[in-house]
Order: sequence, then C-alpha cells, then structure tokens
Amino acid sequence: MTENFEGHIRFPSENPIGELISEVEHFEPKPGGMIDRFHQESARRHEAERQRENIHERVEEASFKSVKVTQLMPEVFSATTFNIAAGGNALILPLSKYRYRASVMLVTPDPYVVLCKDQGAAIAGNGFTLPSGIIYPIMTRAQIWCFNPAGNGVIQLSVGAELYAPEQ
Repeated sequence: MTENFEGHIRFPSENPIGELISEVEHFEPKPGGMIDRFHQESARRHEAERQRENIHERVEEASFKSVKVTQLMPEVFSATTFNIAAGGNALILPLSKYRYRASVMLVTPDPYVVLCKDQGAAIAGNGFTLPSGIIYPIMTRAQIWCFNPAGNGVIQLSVGAELYAPEQ
C-alpha cells in the first residue's frame, strides 16, 4: 500500500507501469518506442487470452465456391418447317447463345438429309446423316446447316427449338 502526492491511498496493482501509461495517453506514442511496444505487447496478450477462451469454437465459416447466376425468362418454343430443294442447303438453326435444345425431323419420305456445321460442309455433303422419320434432339448453341442430297425434289425438315433469354 502506498500513498500518492494527493494523500490518496493506492494499492499496488498487478501492472503499475500499464496503469501509469494509460493515465498519460494525451500524446501519440513514437513508433517503435517504449509505449508503442507496450501497446503492441498488451494487444498480443489480450488476443492470446481471447484465443485460449475460444479454442474450441469454430473460427472460420465453410467457404463456398462462387457461381455466376443469371435470371432467365420463361422458355420460348420456336417451330419452323424448311422446304429445301434438291441439291440445296439451308441454315436451319442459327448461332444462338440462348438456345437450350432443339429437335430436328425429316418429314418427307426421302431417305435422308445431311446436317452440317457450316455452309461449306453442307455444299460438300459432309456431316451427320439423318434418316426420314427420326426425331433428332440437338443440345448445342452452334449453327446447324442442312443439305438435301436427294435428286427427286423438295424435302421438308421440321425444327423445334427451346430458347431462354436473360431478363432485362
């Protein structure tokens, strides 16, 4: 027990320097000086004590992978029938970033048509052979061309496409 200059009785504390420094906080401590080091050390001790208290609690939340999301309007169904002359070609599905799925069917009794990736392949007849009466589902956003290799007239090719578009 000690008596200070005003005659008050003071009991010795656990950290007398800390009390004295906390009373004299009217100036900015010099970086790296004794007061600054004391503040850093007491903050470190306080954080270590807090960690000891919360050692069994979960500190971090589970992380989540971010996923790009877009709002879509309701689906729109587009149906078209193409008439393609003998030896001719037509763009039956244009390039579309909003197409979800399409179905293609050769309606006329001709033996087959050729589905291609571009007009050059359609003219050459290089592509997928689609027989008559078969419904062929296409899950692509790419353009599709059709070539009629039959020499006996016009064919009919039906195309149905489901489209989705982002809301504006």
